[in-house]
Amino acid sequence: MRASYGVNVPYDLPEGVFLGGEQYKVLGGGPTPTLLFKPQEWRGEGTRCSGPPGKGPPFANYSCPTAAEMAARLNGYKPGTVTQIYGTSDGGLHLDNFDRLVPLLAEHVTVVNHNELARMALAAHEEAKRAGARGAQLDR
Repeated sequence: MRASYGVNVPYDLPEGVFLGGEQYKVLGGGPTPTLLFKPQEWRGEGTRCSGPPGKGPPFANYSCPTAAEMAARLNGYKPGTVTQIYGTSDGGLHLDNFDRLVPLLAEHVTVVNHNELARMALAAHEEAKRAGARGAQLDR
């Protein structure tokens, strides 16, 4: 399996590739599928990365939450959701932002490395396919 992490450059422009709450897509099939994760860039906190309210880059506020706001976003996902954060320092993000974030995460949120993330996403995708197949059989 391979994994790619989408990043909207130069700013977090709305993308139409991911539907609803979709956090990733599985591209291709066979023994080596590719996962493409939805952009969720964290550029820094608050106005440090987007400038004064209304003066920052277009759409930048979504990419500039405080640690508490990012924790609320992640905590709000349905248990079992597989997602990622792409951290970038060009807006002022530092590792201490993650140090503040992690203690604020709910019990159902787990921080993993990129390999585990891809494995979890592929397993969730396979389970959803099996559940869909079972649902289709039950509808007949």
